[in-house]
Amino acid sequence: IYTIKTGDSIRFKADRAHTYQNTGDSITRLSMTIYYPS
Repeated sequence: IYTIKTGDSIRFKADRAHTYQNTGDSITRLSMTIYYPS
């Protein structure tokens, strides 16, 4: 489990099931860069 705050970023291998959840009271904006190695 990762808890991130405004301006934070994380990097992880997404080869396992995963979800994203906003536990706060305000609207969350999420930007992802997905890289598929060839």
